[in-house]
Amino acid sequence: MRMKACIEGPENPRRREFLKQAGVVTAVIALGLSAEEPLPPAGKQVKIEKSRQKESMNENAFEHKRDDFERQFSKRAKIDVGDGIARAVDIVPEHPKEGAAPIWFNPPFGFSVTGFKPVIKVLSQTGRQVLSTDHPQRSNSEALELSNEQQSLLKDLPAMPPIQVHKALDDIKVMEHMRASGATIIGHSAGSASGAIAALFRPDLFPEIVMFAPAGMVANDTAGRLVKGMKDDFLKAKPTLDKIPVSDEVRAYAETVGGYIPPYEAIPKSEAVQKDGVQVWWEQLKYAFPNLKSAKDEVFGLAAMQMGPLLLKLRERRVGVVIMSGVDDTVYPHTDIMNTIASLDTSIETRGPELDPVKREQRIQNFVKTIANGVVFVRGGHGQLGENPELYATYAEHMASNLEAIKKRKTTTDTSG
Repeated sequence: MRMKACIEGPENPRRREFLKQAGVVTAVIALGLSAEEPLPPAGKQVKIEKSRQKESMNENAFEHKRDDFERQFSKRAKIDVGDGIARAVDIVPEHPKEGAAPIWFNPPFGFSVTGFKPVIKVLSQTGRQVLSTDHPQRSNSEALELSNEQQSLLKDLPAMPPIQVHKALDDIKVMEHMRASGATIIGHSAGSASGAIAALFRPDLFPEIVMFAPAGMVANDTAGRLVKGMKDDFLKAKPTLDKIPVSDEVRAYAETVGGYIPPYEAIPKSEAVQKDGVQVWWEQLKYAFPNLKSAKDEVFGLAAMQMGPLLLKLRERRVGVVIMSGVDDTVYPHTDIMNTIASLDTSIETRGPELDPVKREQRIQNFVKTIANGVVFVRGGHGQLGENPELYATYAEHMASNLEAIKKRKTTTDTSG
């Protein structure tokens, strides 16, 4: 089944009017993403299948029973990654989702695992085993120890940020230490960058990745623009989080083209996040201030990163990819993400530095058909995954489920063929 977007395709004559009213929100583009079921309405929790409890995939690394989330989250496995210690968390749900791979969660720039505790909790409540790790702090000048294969994979790509490559190598070592057979990555911002590199190196360990507000999607970026985007995203309002009125006329039109318009009620910040906000920011201050040199190096590395060519490499390695982006994001604006995606498809000729809007959308459709499995634009800004985990983390997990379903169907088809 092909997933329905709100209104699909640039050929619809009144699509522009709809997008203007709807604020370009909630799966406006998911054009090539196959799914077992349609997207859940906004705010609806994905059903958790309560199956027989299974043994943890990494029982030798963590000898814990399925106790409550708080006790599990307080535990850290200290793993030597060569030039430092990674501190990993492993959450095993009370009712595992049958047949679902674990989730490997990568927090964004400047955030520790503790800072994204609410997101990890929500992901575990979907029935997923969730793994995440804090990395040793490093600078861009520290040497990388890469295998011949890893050097070969990076050879034809624009230079990858050294800190993100270090983190990718850490993730691989942690997964191997835990004797994990594989996990689906959900990466936020810089976490998408390190996650994509890890998947490039070891698609057997990380066969799918959901990228939320991925880094490296702004052409000719600079550290100054990136820092300003972070400041603006923190200070400025997010218009699409307010209630969005949609006229009866536009709703009727959506139905005529086989689309749907979910209710666009206001989205307040999660009560759980507000409750834990002081503790989260205190943890972040303790994490960030001792590591200002590393933070500066990481910003410059992220500004220089080019994700586009890496996406093409992931396709070659048969890694499933979904990109999610908030339309109010000023760190990696969705318009820049659309332009980067469109630039990867050269099958449609265009002239001039700016793409014609219709041709750009055609290129994006081709991107989804040939390179990634889905591109989804959602309401809100860069940090929405952390500010509203009950909605956005659940949504990201649903995308992960879709990717896994695609891989299973393809494997079955290849085997039977």
